[in-house]
Amino acid sequence: MNRNEYLGIYNLLVGFTLIFTWTFLFFTNNIPTLVERPIETVFHIFAELLTGFTLLVSGTLLIKRAKAAPAVTFLAFGMIIYATLQAIGITIEQKWHVFIILAVLINLMIYSAFAAVMILSNEKDNCK
Repeated sequence: MNRNEYLGIYNLLVGFTLIFTWTFLFFTNNIPTLVERPIETVFHIFAELLTGFTLLVSGTLLIKRAKAAPAVTFLAFGMIIYATLQAIGITIEQKWHVFIILAVLINLMIYSAFAAVMILSNEKDNCK
């Protein structure tokens, strides 16, 4: 397996996890802010689902070694970085434990490492 396939699998896992988490929370009525701040919450969930979908597309394109893979992957990285920063803000606002912030930051560092691999790898190695 090459680095693109590893990154593709990681993107698929993160994308699926985002979509699954929000779907599960919605169907179990476990989104309290949906009642408190419905418009803000709906847009937040939409952005997270769109990020998950973009990660799924990116992962698929990376595994297939498609020419569009680098562009979609960088878009997905930008979206996940934004979602991560927004999650940090929500975590601080809710006064949750510092460990949640650390987990989010670890995720951000992992994505940064994968982005560095993508940037430093040869373009011919990324695409057909």
